[in-house]
Amino acid sequence: MRWSLRLLLFLYVALAGPASVQVFDLQRDGMPLAELNGQFRFHTGDDARWAEPSFDDSQWPLLRSDQSWNSQGYKNYSGFGWYRFSVKVPAGQKNLALLIPGIRDSYAVYANGDLIGQIGKFPPHPAVIEEHNQIFHIPPSSAGAGGTIVFAVRVWSSPSLAVSEGPGFRAAPVVGDSAAVARWADLQIHDNFWLWAQEEFVLIVNLAAAVLGFALFLVRRSEREYLWYCLAQVCWSIYHASLIATFFLSTPLVPEILGNALAALAGALLNLVFFHVLLRERRRVLFWVGAAPLCLGMVFAAATYLGLISYSVTNAVGALSFIPYTVAVAVLIVRAGLGGNGEAWLLAVPFTVSCMDIVYLLCNGAFNLGRKPAFATINNFLDAVFSWPVHLSAGSIIAVSCNLSVCAVLILRFARSRRDEERLSAELEAARVVQQVLIPDELPSVPGFQIESVYKPAGQVGGDFFQIIPLEAGGALIAIGDVSGKGMPAAMTVSLLVGTFRTLAHYTQSPGEILAAMNTRMLARSRGGFTTCLVLRLEANGAVVAANAGHIAPYIDGREIELINGLPLGLVSGADYTETVTSLTGRMVLVTDGVVEARNARGELFGFERTRELSTLAAEALAAAAQRFGQEDDITVFSVSLCAVAVPA
Repeated sequence: MRWSLRLLLFLYVALAGPASVQVFDLQRDGMPLAELNGQFRFHTGDDARWAEPSFDDSQWPLLRSDQSWNSQGYKNYSGFGWYRFSVKVPAGQKNLALLIPGIRDSYAVYANGDLIGQIGKFPPHPAVIEEHNQIFHIPPSSAGAGGTIVFAVRVWSSPSLAVSEGPGFRAAPVVGDSAAVARWADLQIHDNFWLWAQEEFVLIVNLAAAVLGFALFLVRRSEREYLWYCLAQVCWSIYHASLIATFFLSTPLVPEILGNALAALAGALLNLVFFHVLLRERRRVLFWVGAAPLCLGMVFAAATYLGLISYSVTNAVGALSFIPYTVAVAVLIVRAGLGGNGEAWLLAVPFTVSCMDIVYLLCNGAFNLGRKPAFATINNFLDAVFSWPVHLSAGSIIAVSCNLSVCAVLILRFARSRRDEERLSAELEAARVVQQVLIPDELPSVPGFQIESVYKPAGQVGGDFFQIIPLEAGGALIAIGDVSGKGMPAAMTVSLLVGTFRTLAHYTQSPGEILAAMNTRMLARSRGGFTTCLVLRLEANGAVVAANAGHIAPYIDGREIELINGLPLGLVSGADYTETVTSLTGRMVLVTDGVVEARNARGELFGFERTRELSTLAAEALAAAAQRFGQEDDITVFSVSLCAVAVPA
């Protein structure tokens, strides 16, 4: 039995040894071009003599022309490898060309010993260029007249680029008439366009999502989730665009591969940040479980670009880093949904399915599950869920579904925020109307006094207020104050205070009693806030009786009047407000803290001293000076001057 096996082996070697180089006959086939789908001679190593047509390659093994040498007994081999094959051309055929669909390595092509083209560079300064459907025109001197052309292809595979497709030929080349070969190349570009239609479709969806996110961010810049989503989609768009570009453009292989990896890893990391911001989740353990492997993958990619780590290691690390990322995203979304976030349930199904798909694909590649018939059937289905109108895989459908679900959530959130803004705007408008009613546009006439007032709110609705009520015996009751807070709550508090003040004025003209009653009224309604208030009774003869609840003291003729300060309204029950008596000899000015707390670009305050010095100016001038200095709060200035004759406001 052993002798018979040895005899069969001897006969095989004896017959294979003298076999000539693989020959393709254009004249016999009667076609303007021929696809060289057969067997080429192959040898590892490098020798310039192997390009010569007279070299005897009969001892070289035969490899298929449409498969890499990885799958034909030379797995994990990197370095130089040579292919040789022969083509018989018709007599008189001069315009010949050779089309190589794609060798993902540096290579040079020889026709009868003449170099007719080269892609990339060889050591010692290698540079791998990926270029599909490259056409090499054959000079008439190399083609001969009705003879045979011996082609030799010198290939160099980089040790650091052990790509999954494998080195060397991956598809059969085509040779024939130059015009026919050019038309063939155009058809291949057309086929590639439809072959990659799913990537183009996903790219369009990503770009549209990025534009949507950026547009929403421009409208609502305070909501950062729109910006994070836009940046993530930009990275994913770069990733898909680079995948598509390799089939239509000449691209350096190393930057292309590492650019793809960095774009995908950065897109995933930005996605993770986006979901934490969108779902209002803090960046705790779950975030770093997903983010740390992605960051590690980017570090490996940068190290590979510098030549420190092989691409195969980086490829494995990058692929594995997506497992914790997808799991972290799915868990984050489901946890937010269980916590009562209704928006999360719109995302739960597509992103959970995406997690399962990615984990399955990585396990399928790691354990080569496709060798088993059951998994092969599943893989075939996942690779082509739809074949019309374009080829769509399960991964593409899931990716688009995830994007559409996120866009739906963002649009719903934007619509809800818009409704909230409109409601708030309506409330502010109502508060502004209330405030316009409570703060008089025209001051009442008080005989013997000239009154001026200026009110400049910092926003649409402020918290300052003032009131003046003429007295039957002459003079007036005056109140000025500042409510903590802004918006509708402040406006409602102002309305309560003004209503209380005007009601009390019918029963008492004592500033101390008025403040005590206002404090009692505010206790149950302040909700943690407070109000400063100054109440004065201005007599017809110029006497002034004042009580103060934490407000800024008035100025008379450029000097601050010393008052006994009581606590602001709404803080404690039973607060006492002592009255102080003084006289108005010239001009009295009352201000709110928006004047003294005005702040310039250097952080300097307008301050009490500057306010005192400018208190001799008209009310409008003092308010304008504080506003120019740097308004941060509502500004109110109220002035009363003695005059011989009553002067209307």
